Amino acid sequence: MVHRHIGTSVHPHIGTSVHQYIRTSAIIFIILISTSSLFSQDSLKENIVLEVKAKQRAPEQTKWEKLLSTEEFKISFRLSSIGSSDFLDLKIIRKNPQPFTIGLNQKLVFYFNNSDSVVLYNTQATNSCDGCGSINIVDIRHTGIEVTYLISKYELKKLEDNSINKFCVYTDGEKIQSFLFASEYNKILKAIMLTQDL
Repeated sequence: MVHRHIGTSVHPHIGTSVHQYIRTSAIIFIILISTSSLFSQDSLKENIVLEVKAKQRAPEQTKWEKLLSTEEFKISFRLSSIGSSDFLDLKIIRKNPQPFTIGLNQKLVFYFNNSDSVVLYNTQATNSCDGCGSINIVDIRHTGIEVTYLISKYELKKLEDNSINKFCVYTDGEKIQSFLFASEYNKILKAIMLTQDL
């Protein structure tokens, strides 16, 4: 009597196909994991680079200080640094509603007691507008302007080393000038000292 073995058998080609499928899937999975890891590392590097660049571009600034307050004008200033460049920023409030402009390269002049001076130049033509130039809610109703003057380390040093007698802001069509009191001069000195730590 012939006994037949009853059971399951796998065709050799089918077994090989299953093994190849498993191996291929494993390789693809490993590649995906590796690629994902590389992308996440690249993304992390890009974020770090962008953050560093943002910090390099972000201006370091002193707080706004009052420089002049008269019946017609109110002027505040601050010093700021972006990278290796220093700037003197002015906010000017005009208490009457007449608009005014400060053109490119218009001057800001500090005169010293020894007849010497420092001349700074506006970096961008700017028009006044309602509320521009204000540093508090009270001044929002007035016409104002904010302008920026490039200032060198040498000019900062001159402002620090010499007694300022008066200053003059040139707009397109007029001059705003005033003698500086000791308290205003001390604010400038304090701001200069702070920029050395920026």
